[in-house]
Amino acid sequence: NAGSEFLYPREFTGVEMIADTAEAKTVLITAIPQNLDGKPVDGLCELEYELTIRPDTPALLLTTRSRNISNADQKIGPNYGWLGCPYYHTPEGKAEWGSGGDKERYFTIGNPGWVWLAPRGEGPGLLWASSDRFGEFMGGSILLYGRSGTFKPGEYSQMDMAFAAADSPEQAKQIYDDLVQKGLI
Repeated sequence: NAGSEFLYPREFTGVEMIADTAEAKTVLITAIPQNLDGKPVDGLCELEYELTIRPDTPALLLTTRSRNISNADQKIGPNYGWLGCPYYHTPEGKAEWGSGGDKERYFTIGNPGWVWLAPRGEGPGLLWASSDRFGEFMGGSILLYGRSGTFKPGEYSQMDMAFAAADSPEQAKQIYDDLVQKGLI
């Protein structure tokens, strides 16, 4: 969110290849936002998505930035999520929805480094790795919270994360450990 608005991408305004080497391919995508009602929110914030693939990891690396493009200081509190799944795992083990209490509210998971989202049916689950704080929402979705604060014009709040298909929590941990060892997360 920026100011008092929850923002989502409305229109992609740029797609640029910023790295194209044997070690990494990175695309930077910029977007202008809309609010929860789908209405444009111009002149407040610009959203950036930097996506990187590398041959030495199965993970998609994602850096997001919520950039203040206004002429005044703006409060920015980024969060991403809404990835629903039947249950999830952290390094501490399997977690049932609502294990923190009320299933209709927010629950802080903390900074475990990674979560593995169980698949809804056939196929792999999803590793989601980040040093930011994870949480539950409404007993069925995972959120990731970035650094909130007041940002001057041109400044931004940045979040770094990685995603990878993983057949089990054990495989998710192996991918995560490799990402950490390579300094990618």
